Amino acid sequence: MKLLKSISIFILVFSTQVIYQQWIQTSGPEGGNVYAVALSGGILFAGLSPGGVYRSTDLGGNWVQCSSGFLSGDDNVQALYSYNNIIYAGTRSWLYSSADNGNNWSRVPGFMGSEVTDIKSSGSYLYAATYGGVTVSSDNGISWVMNNNGLTNLYTNALVLKDNKLILATEGGAFISSDNGINWVNISSGLTQLNINDMTRKGNDIYAATAGGGVFKSTNNGSNWFYSGSGIQYPNVLSMEVHDSVLFAADFSSGIYYSTNNGAFWELATFLNGMPNNPITFCLQTTGGVLFAGLLGDGIYGTTNSGATWMDLNRGIISTAVLSMLPVNGTVFAGTTRRIFSSTDNGHSWLFASGGLNCTYFTCLHASGGEIYAGTAGGCGIYKTTNNGLFWQNVNSGLGNIFINEITSTPGNIFAATQQGVYKSTNSGNSWMDASSGLSNLFVDMIQYHNGILFAYTLEGLYRSTNNAQQWIPSGTGIPQNTSVEDMVFHNGMLYAAASNGVYASSNNGASWFLRFNIGTSEIISVDNKLIISNWGQFRYSTNNGVSWQLMNDGFNKECSSLIVSDSNVFSGTYANGVFKYDRRLISAGNITEIIPENYKLYSNYPNPFNPATYIRYDIPKNAQVLIKVYDILGRIVYSSSEYKQAGSYEVKFDGSNLASGMYLYSFEANGYKDTKKMVLIK
Repeated sequence: MKLLKSISIFILVFSTQVIYQQWIQTSGPEGGNVYAVALSGGILFAGLSPGGVYRSTDLGGNWVQCSSGFLSGDDNVQALYSYNNIIYAGTRSWLYSSADNGNNWSRVPGFMGSEVTDIKSSGSYLYAATYGGVTVSSDNGISWVMNNNGLTNLYTNALVLKDNKLILATEGGAFISSDNGINWVNISSGLTQLNINDMTRKGNDIYAATAGGGVFKSTNNGSNWFYSGSGIQYPNVLSMEVHDSVLFAADFSSGIYYSTNNGAFWELATFLNGMPNNPITFCLQTTGGVLFAGLLGDGIYGTTNSGATWMDLNRGIISTAVLSMLPVNGTVFAGTTRRIFSSTDNGHSWLFASGGLNCTYFTCLHASGGEIYAGTAGGCGIYKTTNNGLFWQNVNSGLGNIFINEITSTPGNIFAATQQGVYKSTNSGNSWMDASSGLSNLFVDMIQYHNGILFAYTLEGLYRSTNNAQQWIPSGTGIPQNTSVEDMVFHNGMLYAAASNGVYASSNNGASWFLRFNIGTSEIISVDNKLIISNWGQFRYSTNNGVSWQLMNDGFNKECSSLIVSDSNVFSGTYANGVFKYDRRLISAGNITEIIPENYKLYSNYPNPFNPATYIRYDIPKNAQVLIKVYDILGRIVYSSSEYKQAGSYEVKFDGSNLASGMYLYSFEANGYKDTKKMVLIK
């Protein structure tokens, strides 16, 4: 990070809007990507990527998030370990530690390496496997060194300790060290696949889970390896663990297996027994008498009977990536990385609506003629349900298992935007035909139907069709060639397009466009005669057809992935925090309902670090003369403003376009209350 090295003449642009808390996180969908599990002082911790750290005081019955102290954006936790009453968390960028059961975290000083994948200890030694080699501390984590002598591959994934030796799994084979990680020797003889995802030990035997070769076993500290994966259907094994003297292994495609004969043969342990179908398991960890399985998207499950039955242990874990949403007659559907969920009570509860689904990344949902279609980016094409998700069937005849970006419909027709063009079905998805005539690029990212016209966005621009995709033509002028069109809506007789560099409008059905708002936008909807947009991390609404916009962002500091309206609520999906909602009745008159805060408060700016703009929010419970100052790192005032404000909550936009990178301080004073916080501009 660069500190400010020079002071230059600049202009600060501030715009203030009154705002109020309205966005509320719903109860789910629960789950997320669980990469690590550890027990420390009777408290269970789970590491999510993204999502940070969660903890449970009842062995997984209930969870709360505890990631205070992690750097902004550094919430991809891939390793957890308890040592000397300290819990360590390894992320893709750093190693963190907490001495107070996860209440507060701090970066471990002097740590070297990034992408921490595993942590182990022996005596006063701590070892961390990273994507830069192995980092070692010989003094209980006070100082760290990295010695990779002999390692021919620095992408390290797992560590096993045996007979005062370290055995290391890398993406280029197995290695052993007899001197606490100073020197390494290759021990890959017999391994037909050198990319090792994980390792575990049972007695004197070492087992290696490989990416493409299945399971291998060594009975002599890795001097020789032999295949030991008979019965495992797919050879990409992600994780291994020993529980109650039984070996467990998780492969990428079919689930979790177990072996009671030291790996001579494996049987499936996840079939109709409480675990979601075809789970993708990132980690297996035994602790507190429970075998925990951390899953892609599906969160965490546990078994106390060696996999005969599994318990859903996700209560309170809301780190799901919601890729798509759909309202259907009061029911809200949400497509995530692994499942489709539904809520019939405005997000108070969520249920599985995934019967028959066996794929990943449900990128789009669309309803037509009493049927719901789901497009995937996991190589499965399109699914269809006629009973609100109780059961889905794959409908890919003529389409193939290609990536689906969006689905729309016209009367009697279904259209799919894919990475290989536009496809069309005239029989409810039972068969598909190519409908890309006129498109100069077949990577179609968006397809929508508005006011009798089909629109499709490709990597070479926006197209439209007035004859059900028999022929596509460029959609007029006004939108620059390199502008990505993300979403569209028809509102008050005009078309609006949410694009990467702003909101565009057309009064002639897309024959020509003009820029209406110059902030990049990903989602746009029409609600109660208003436009609502999301520019990834912020929301705005307009009551005058996009001429001016008001912020409606309080309570929401995540990245919006989808935006819909259902009954009395606007719903936003996020990429790592489930679904949020906003009561649409609160803006029915065009103004956000006034709620007077109880206390004076200066909030942390968002985003932070930022480039070039950020937002500073403050609360005043009484009318006050409000003084805001900005300082450089030398303590010199570079901006000062004094305004009389009514009681309320306010947000200030800070534009640092003309500033050098570095740290700044901003202070807030009102009625004797004072507070100061830091913000960092990075260019």
